[in-house]
Amino acid sequence: MEKTVLDQMFFIRFFKYVLQYSSAGSRTVPLWFRTLLTKFYQPELIKKSVPELIEDVNYNQIYICHTFKKYTGMTMTQFLNKRRMELAKVYLCSTKLTIISISEELGYSYPYRFNQVFKETFHMTPKEYRKKFSQPD
Repeated sequence: MEKTVLDQMFFIRFFKYVLQYSSAGSRTVPLWFRTLLTKFYQPELIKKSVPELIEDVNYNQIYICHTFKKYTGMTMTQFLNKRRMELAKVYLCSTKLTIISISEELGYSYPYRFNQVFKETFHMTPKEYRKKFSQPD
């Protein structure tokens, strides 16, 4: 699957997510939050750490973290890991990239950590997931 198709899939999910909060009645979502949230849906930024993602937001880190959790129900690290795991599933099923390459593509310095987070999330290793859900050639 081409990277542009992956980009389109994730932006569609992102805009559905933002619309959910934009139409939430009295819960007005700050523009800086929506801007920050877009970063989590840009595949080229998926490798960045949370501090790197928020470095250009002109608010106190504690306020940013509190607001993020208020609107998403997750910490930024949890949300970033969730996004990375969603993308990992796509890569595992639609590419022939090695698991090490996928972990690097998603910003994990250590493949072991990628495997650990993946297994905690999906209750199987990336190798097992690929074997179970990949389409045969």
